[in-house]
Amino acid sequence: FFMDEPSSSLTNKEVDYLFLIMNQLRKEGTAIVYISHKLAEIRRICDRYTVMKDGSSVCSGIVSDVSYDDIVRLMVG
Repeated sequence: FFMDEPSSSLTNKEVDYLFLIMNQLRKEGTAIVYISHKLAEIRRICDRYTVMKDGSSVCSGIVSDVSYDDIVRLMVG
């Protein structure tokens, strides 16, 4: 699945439900590409990340291994 900013027009309750479904899909072995500028969501739902800048990949890694500040620096730096 590809999800591009899926939470942009959702309430917090709807986001919780979306993430519940995504976690079930993960348990079933489904790969999901989740595109978002909301870093708290990335930390909550994703295992891996890729930072894009000007259409190019800047960095990829494991979400738990990178700080919020590092990701922001990669996005704007």
